Amino acid sequence: MKEVQSEKFVLQNVAFLGRTFKQLCDLFNIQEIKSFEGKKVLDCPGGPSGLNKYFKDHQIHCVSVDPLYNLDIEDASKIGKRDVDLCDTSLYADEICKRLVSFDFFKESHNARQVFIEDFELGKAEGRYVVGHLPKLSFKDKSFDIVLSANLLFLYAPKSVGGISADENTPLNYQWHLDSILELMRLAKQEVRIGGCAHFYSSFYENRLELHPWTKRIIDELHGRKIKTELVKTPEHAHRKVETYMLRIIL
Repeated sequence: MKEVQSEKFVLQNVAFLGRTFKQLCDLFNIQEIKSFEGKKVLDCPGGPSGLNKYFKDHQIHCVSVDPLYNLDIEDASKIGKRDVDLCDTSLYADEICKRLVSFDFFKESHNARQVFIEDFELGKAEGRYVVGHLPKLSFKDKSFDIVLSANLLFLYAPKSVGGISADENTPLNYQWHLDSILELMRLAKQEVRIGGCAHFYSSFYENRLELHPWTKRIIDELHGRKIKTELVKTPEHAHRKVETYMLRIIL
């Protein structure tokens, strides 16, 4: 990752940054773990989070997918630490963020990564951590009951449309978003939950909850295909625990 080069927080590349299970439960509106009992779950992208290990500890079948799962345990740990530290430093250098951000988030990210690292080798051997990347995954149709996705879709859209990508020509354009969501839907029997669908800068700098414009386009596209959707307000822990949106696609 390169240094941030903006008067507002942006990133040059997708950060390998994890969240705790509690943070992801909030983001995905998982109110009771019992609601996932007996389900097969896909977590994409998985990143270095505590989600997979927590599900395993509660006898819930979960497969996490990420392109960086091709790394060995040492490199995965180093890259995860580097990316958390870069985000921490970059946000602290922004005068607005310096006043608003709860930096406990980064401590929790380090804790989540530690849980992931301790589980990584065993998880790969058990097929719980799988190398892959959107918009095309290797699983058969309807391989999972529930698909979860956070910290990639909409967040890494270009800055000009409410994401944090500094690259206006990023390959993660609208068509990539649509193709990726259709792919996640292909793999789900029951539903897809996409966490973090708000306009980043309205939420982060203005404390104003605003739907990401591409989320609205996606919803319109899915409604045109007679697919049901639901928007749920959920907590966003990256700073002041303001609200964001989760998009639930009901199949």
